[in-house]
Amino acid sequence: MTELNACWNSVIRRIFGYKRYESVKAVTHGLGRVNVKFQLPMHKVKFYRRLFLKSNLLHDVFWVYLLLILMIVVAEQFLARCTLPSIIYC
Repeated sequence: MTELNACWNSVIRRIFGYKRYESVKAVTHGLGRVNVKFQLPMHKVKFYRRLFLKSNLLHDVFWVYLLLILMIVVAEQFLARCTLPSIIYC
């Protein structure tokens, strides 16, 4: 990770004409870029945040599935209890 960060800093130095001993931290922050060391944890946080926010969707899908199963069970019990001639009296 440190080597990748050093490589990224070297690219920024070459683009903007900085010397090897000059810090490019101000340039990266000015460009809205984050240090490579912080990008991986930031992506993990974003992933878990999206997963948490989208978990309502998974929750809703589960409840719809459960309700469909219950409706099928109730319909099967109703049909098993009522024969064709006695449907009128059910």
